[in-house]
Amino acid sequence: MTSNGRINPDYCKHCNLQTTLEGHDGCLGTIHSSIWNACCGHGKRDIAYIQFSNGACVRGENAITLMKFLKPSIKTLITNGE
Repeated sequence: MTSNGRINPDYCKHCNLQTTLEGHDGCLGTIHSSIWNACCGHGKRDIAYIQFSNGACVRGENAITLMKFLKPSIKTLITNGE
């Protein structure tokens, strides 16, 4: 297993989903056009983050909360295994 809970770069052990064709975490997909990069944390909530196109970054629990707000369908995937 590699770092951050991934078995390989294309699969998340926590979410049980493949990354998208664009390279996004499978549970997140494309969240919003103002988001440049994001990571669900792969079961490690403290390493989750959202980077915005303006350079701002939200990390940890705040990122998880924002992900749930922006994409309600990921709520179950992110909270499983807490």
